[in-house]
Amino acid sequence: MYKSQVARIALAMHCGACCADAAAETLTFDGEAAKFDSSLVMIAKAFDHALPEKSSNQFNFLGRLGGAEAQVPFFKATIHLQERAHRSFQVDFCDSPFLRISKIEASGAVADYNSTVSASHRIEVGDFIVDVSHPGCEGGQPLSFRRVYFGEEGGEFRLSISRAKDVFVQALEKRGKPLGLDLTYQEMSYSVAVRQVMPAGLVESYNASVGQDVRIRKNDHIMSVCGASGSSRQLIKAMQENEVLSVQLTRPIIPGRGVH
Repeated sequence: MYKSQVARIALAMHCGACCADAAAETLTFDGEAAKFDSSLVMIAKAFDHALPEKSSNQFNFLGRLGGAEAQVPFFKATIHLQERAHRSFQVDFCDSPFLRISKIEASGAVADYNSTVSASHRIEVGDFIVDVSHPGCEGGQPLSFRRVYFGEEGGEFRLSISRAKDVFVQALEKRGKPLGLDLTYQEMSYSVAVRQVMPAGLVESYNASVGQDVRIRKNDHIMSVCGASGSSRQLIKAMQENEVLSVQLTRPIIPGRGVH
C-alpha cells in the first residue's frame, strides 16, 4: 500500500517558546527567511510513481470544457474501481476536506463513467470530490478516500462532485510583511491548499479590505502564482521569490452551503 505524507508550510513569523510545538511540524519564514531555500520545503514524500504527464484529453489545466451544454454545479457519480488495478485518475491530497481532481486518463474508472453520461455531468480535471460513499470510507469523508485510493480495495464508489469556482487576487505587495498563510500540500500535487489564514499577516489585511467572495479562505486551493502554474514546489517557490503577488485560487461550489 502506498503511504503519503502531507507537508505543511507556515508562511509567517513565529515567536520562540510559545510556538515551539508548531515549529516541530511546520516550516516558518520570517521576513529574512523569505529569500527561501527550496531544499527546506520538500518534507513531503512522493508517491511511489513518477509525476503525471499532462493530460492529453480536451480539458485544460483547470478542467474547463468548452461547449454548448451547460455544466451542472454539483452532482453525484458512481465509479467502479477494480481491486489492485492502476488508479487512472489523480487527486491533490492535502490536509483539506476537499480533494481536487488533477488528472484523468483517457481510459479507466472515471473515463468509463464519463462515457455513459452527458457532458453536463462528466467529471473533469479541476472538479472537487466533496463526499464519498463506500464501505471503506468512514463517514463519507473524502480524506478517508485516500486509504482506498492507494490500497488494494475495489468496488463501487458514489462520489459527490462539485464544480470549481475561481478567485483572482491581484497586486499583493509584501513590503516586508509576512504572507500569513499556513499551507498544506503533497509533493506531486498541482495545487497548494490553505490550511489557515494566520493573524497579523498580509492576507488577513487583504481580506479585511475586500468582499467575502474574493477573500482568501481556509481550504482554498492555490493554482497559480504570478502567472506561473505547475507543481506544488513551483507554487511555493513563486510565493517566496516574488515581492508583489497575483494569485489564482479555486474552491468547490456546494449547493445549499455556498462556497467553502
